[in-house]
Amino acid sequence: MGALLKNVSGVIVTGGGADFTDPDGSLTQCALAAQLVFNKSVASWAVGEAWPLWGACLGHELISFLAAHCNSSTLMAGYQSENVSWSRRLRRRPRCACGAG
Repeated sequence: MGALLKNVSGVIVTGGGADFTDPDGSLTQCALAAQLVFNKSVASWAVGEAWPLWGACLGHELISFLAAHCNSSTLMAGYQSENVSWSRRLRRRPRCACGAG
């Protein structure tokens, strides 16, 4: 996979339905592959090379899980936002940077 990652300029990790760990606590094949991609991104940024990693839905959770050194408690606790809605009001009309609108 390392050779493949040298030929792309970043990765999008999509959503879906997948477990990150097997019943024995080891990482699934999906999570192991994502860990290689995550490590490539971290290593690239460490030397000043932009190599973006984007996660959508479950992909974002997977990246968070990997960033927390595979500690799933970061995804399972500390959040109290179930069935809550907040209103949003724009204080002024946004303007286009080019001056139009």
